[in-house]
Amino acid sequence: MLLVLLSRYPLKGKHQSFWLLFLLSISCIFGNSTEANGFSESSVIEFDKKVDNYIYDPEFPTEIVDPGTSEAVGRYLRMEFASRLDFGINEQSDKNETYYSKGQLFYGSTPARGNFIQVSDLREHNWGWGLYVKQETQFSSKEEHPVMLDGAKITLKQPWINSTILEHSPRVNDSEIELVPGQLNQLVHASAGEGVGTWLLSFGASSGNENGQKNSLIPKYDDRGQMEIDTIYQKNVYLNKAVTLNVPGKTKKQNAVYQTDVTWILSELP
Repeated sequence: MLLVLLSRYPLKGKHQSFWLLFLLSISCIFGNSTEANGFSESSVIEFDKKVDNYIYDPEFPTEIVDPGTSEAVGRYLRMEFASRLDFGINEQSDKNETYYSKGQLFYGSTPARGNFIQVSDLREHNWGWGLYVKQETQFSSKEEHPVMLDGAKITLKQPWINSTILEHSPRVNDSEIELVPGQLNQLVHASAGEGVGTWLLSFGASSGNENGQKNSLIPKYDDRGQMEIDTIYQKNVYLNKAVTLNVPGKTKKQNAVYQTDVTWILSELP
């Protein structure tokens, strides 16, 4: 089984479209003027399949978008992008609270979208694949002596999949998925012959989608009642109600940054 791992942080750029490998022959001759002995090695050239490194709009998959630099993980069965789950800066509370992840933003004119993962199966023999997610540990503070955010739970809702060709679509686990630290959760299953090409798994959608998905994005406002502006994309921030973090009120909270690792796993199936 081949496992391809991707953390919740977008990876940085790499091109894997075309490469050549040359091994040049070497000949060594030893002896005198009347007799010579030697050896030779073969020369080799290899051509790799050309593979595009584009990220596509999860709601309009013929459109190329720019979420920032990203690197595909894998060769012909590859994970090409995964949204970061960012629940922002929040005030301490002694009540049970639900926080929403920021929706996915892009450079250019593309509006905000739900959080999504892009997978491509470009193999000649399409044996199938599976997409899984695992939260490695509970949220803990980034300090010399970390403190756990006890009882905090991430939930993934409103999953749906899109592609330019919807024939032989893989099957999506359409139930709400509550992440339990250390537990593996299957998101998508493609049997042999299914899931060929590029597929985009989203959690939530914008109001502009034409796929029958309900809008899960709401604007985020600052303390002055103004729409918050993202400092990287220079666009309005939207919260995605399809990706939530629930924190019990009884859990002690410090003035600290809490983090966990969410691992997306792409597996080749026999």
